[in-house]
Amino acid sequence: MLGSIKRTFGYSNKTGIKTAFKGLVIPILEYACPVWNPYLVKHTKALEANQRRASRLICGPDKEYPERLLELKWDSLELRRKYLSLVQMYKIIFGYCVINYHHYFDVIGITRTRSKHEYKIRPKVARSNYFKYSFFHRYINDWNSLPSEVCHLLAFSLLKFH
Repeated sequence: MLGSIKRTFGYSNKTGIKTAFKGLVIPILEYACPVWNPYLVKHTKALEANQRRASRLICGPDKEYPERLLELKWDSLELRRKYLSLVQMYKIIFGYCVINYHHYFDVIGITRTRSKHEYKIRPKVARSNYFKYSFFHRYINDWNSLPSEVCHLLAFSLLKFH
């Protein structure tokens, strides 16, 4: 897909490449990412290589990848997948999705030890790697480490989309 964009716009139309990448490639890379998000480093690097290549087309090869991301005001794909997965976790906990989360984790609420918000969750025991690396287990620590304000901010940002 990125090759087609490069052939269509050439090297001179930087805004066209940026717009086409964000409109055509990013939705494919982020589609249903909480479900298929890779846990192996080689698969994560393969996905990130698409954005590396696009940023190299736009900014040129003389800058490092983090510098190009800052210049383009893009987040890494890994960070975007994490954000989208936390949004999906929010939707599951608050009933925006028809998933019975009691099979996968328990909501334990506020505990006496440094609880950041009242929607803290505890995972069920994973007896297989399939479940251990699934969506439900991978993002529990990230979810529990969110401050209370962020949980309420997620609620506000989700209301914009509905």
